[in-house]
Amino acid sequence: MIEYSDELIDKIVESIDLVQYVSQYTTLERDNKSYFGICPLHEETDSSFSIPVGKSYYYCFGCKKGGNIINFIMNYEKKSFGESVEKLLRLTGNIEFVENKSQTFKFLKNMKKIKTKNKNKIDRSFLSMDVMKKYKKINIQEWIDEGISQEVMDKYNVRYDDMGKRIVFPVWDNVGNIISIKGRTTVVNFKDLKLRKYTYYQPIQTNDFLWGYYQKKDIIKQKGEVLIFEGSKSVMKVESWGIDNAVSLETSSINYEQLKDLVSLKVNIVLALDKGIDIEAIKKEIQPLKKFTNVYAIIDTDNLIENKASPCDHGYYVFQDLYEQKIKL
Repeated sequence: MIEYSDELIDKIVESIDLVQYVSQYTTLERDNKSYFGICPLHEETDSSFSIPVGKSYYYCFGCKKGGNIINFIMNYEKKSFGESVEKLLRLTGNIEFVENKSQTFKFLKNMKKIKTKNKNKIDRSFLSMDVMKKYKKINIQEWIDEGISQEVMDKYNVRYDDMGKRIVFPVWDNVGNIISIKGRTTVVNFKDLKLRKYTYYQPIQTNDFLWGYYQKKDIIKQKGEVLIFEGSKSVMKVESWGIDNAVSLETSSINYEQLKDLVSLKVNIVLALDKGIDIEAIKKEIQPLKKFTNVYAIIDTDNLIENKASPCDHGYYVFQDLYEQKIKL
């Protein structure tokens, strides 16, 4: 049996965002100092599963199980400790890189090598390019009313899952493979019914992509700037206004796979994350980027939008005001 040092285990646990990983299996919503959701480890209807903000451990007040990401994989996927560690090593790709992630020079030096090594390490299957044909192609009036044009929805193959009562669209990796389908419930009282707001029809394993990157890489390079939102819906909304150089993280934090892709673009970066995000934590995450490009952030200092809202949620003119007031990090 392979023995793993405590130092190595600590580095593995800290290198993967627990909130991002668990969000593949349940919807987590921030409430004060913790993320809460329905526990994926046992059957329940109450949101008793919690992850403290900025921490790498979880606890369920229902089934009384808790621990770090290794414990979660052991409990959820019924793997041994060693199997769970090996899976996380595959997801991080190169533990030497993780150990040296704060060193920008090594970050760039290893970028190409790590990207090549990681290609076959994620246990992921691709969906057929025709997979969306099984869903209805109709006008999504709810999104049209919110300002997303039918032309943009057609571009990203937005359709409707009648059985699941969800608006659905493909999730592409950075080279154009469909790795999942993302669904947004249309059930009005979904919280009362304990339904997920967003769900992936196939686990994405890890956010090693930027939604929209595949379609917009050349446009972003031409414009010399990329806008980064948390969600793909925001990307579609601003594109409906003619802003076609935006991508999304599909989460609220930036990982090192995404950082590498952003570095490779060699353009200015504007973070347009939801209001209320921990800007100090984001500053630490994007530190390597600042050595190679200008990084800005949209900060709502004038209280133009409510907490947890995307900068584009209140229309084009409010977004433009926020954009003009962006600050350099």
